[in-house]
Amino acid sequence: MTSTPASDSTSDTPADPSRPDGELDDHGNPTGGAALRRGRPTTLERAFELARSGDCQSIQEIRERLRAEGHIDSQVTGPSLMRQLRDLIAPKGG
Repeated sequence: MTSTPASDSTSDTPADPSRPDGELDDHGNPTGGAALRRGRPTTLERAFELARSGDCQSIQEIRERLRAEGHIDSQVTGPSLMRQLRDLIAPKGG
């Protein structure tokens, strides 16, 4: 029997030959490994960086900064993630 190789792509978005791995999101930004190889943190990594930095005092401010930096802020969702970010934003007791 002959088998066909499984596709590595989980998206219907056509590959971009100008990108090393051709993976782009709906907004034309490199995804997964492509973003990391270019030194750009993922959206969630950047959200945590912003929460830890003290520059943002709310989830809304984090989302605004993410959008301004070209990230997809809709990835910042879910009760567990919100709690983690709020805990990082909250002032440390003193």
